[in-house]
Amino acid sequence: MATRTLLRVALAVLVAACSTPTASGPGYFNFRARIGLGAPVVPGTTVYAGVEDVETHGSDRIVFVSADADGIPTGDQTWSLLRRSKTGGGGIGIVDEAALPPELLPFSRVSEPLAGATLTATDGLAQLVLIVHTSATASLTATVIHLRYRVNNGPEREEDVPTVVRICSGVPAPESCDVPSAS
Repeated sequence: MATRTLLRVALAVLVAACSTPTASGPGYFNFRARIGLGAPVVPGTTVYAGVEDVETHGSDRIVFVSADADGIPTGDQTWSLLRRSKTGGGGIGIVDEAALPPELLPFSRVSEPLAGATLTATDGLAQLVLIVHTSATASLTATVIHLRYRVNNGPEREEDVPTVVRICSGVPAPESCDVPSAS
């Protein structure tokens, strides 16, 4: 009897651990603490923000559905997946297109659109990259990124990435672009 009770408890714990994350619980990717990234640029500059690394667990297959950075107009943002195994590089940070290292040029050669991209254990570490096309003089600040994905053809999940991305665009380019507190 005690063995059956123990097995039921173990099964309940296993089911809870494998269930879809809730808004208050941990998500699949277990993102680290909030970080802050800032870039002063002139209008017309394309900015690349490597906001978070992602990888799968075991034999899981992730299919990314979409991402959205609150605070940045939808028409000014696109998302890519950068597979580190293809580039040998990448990193959490923010740069304008002119500062991309040669191994990442052209960026479309080493990355792929996030929507529909798949990730498996054989891919290794990959990075979510926010690409912002600045079109006007403005300060844009994203304080959360909503990432949507599926695990093993399961239901769609949404997980928030705790990131502060700030882009300050002006003529001339601002001397600095202070990032709000990343706490």
